[in-house]
Amino acid sequence: MPRWNNPKCGFQKGHEGFSDSGQFKKGHIGYKGMLGKKLSKNHIEKIRLSHLGKILSDEIRKKMSDSHSGRTSNSSGYILLHMPEHPFALSIGYVSEHRYVAEVYLGRFLDPEEVVHHIDGDKKNNLPENLYVFSSNSEHTTYHHKKNKEPITKSNLPTNNKVFL
Repeated sequence: MPRWNNPKCGFQKGHEGFSDSGQFKKGHIGYKGMLGKKLSKNHIEKIRLSHLGKILSDEIRKKMSDSHSGRTSNSSGYILLHMPEHPFALSIGYVSEHRYVAEVYLGRFLDPEEVVHHIDGDKKNNLPENLYVFSSNSEHTTYHHKKNKEPITKSNLPTNNKVFL
């Protein structure tokens, strides 16, 4: 039996993406440019092993470990923590890490209208020294649109207050 036809293989005879000869089928989504090209047995074996979870890139391993640790990121680039018990958690149970760090250092929950600003502009840098809390979105927007504004260079979070919520 050819390796690509192994029952344990995700790509086997009769699979929607392959023809009986091991070639990509016409019209199969995601394989544009590969139609009619036959894969080597070595390549098919690599695909089979990757589908069995034997071969994973470092990037995929990192994503998997982060998701199992309750830490992920959203489409805007902010890091989210899985904390379904948090009073302001999203419907899927996640809280923005930068908001949580500010809450920890302030020793209280942030009001929903308070905005946490990243001083260096890096959404993944959630160190307390890089966070500045504005009392409202209008105050935050005014800061960003002000001409001749003084740049924020220092956090307004207390440095000696590390009370965990």
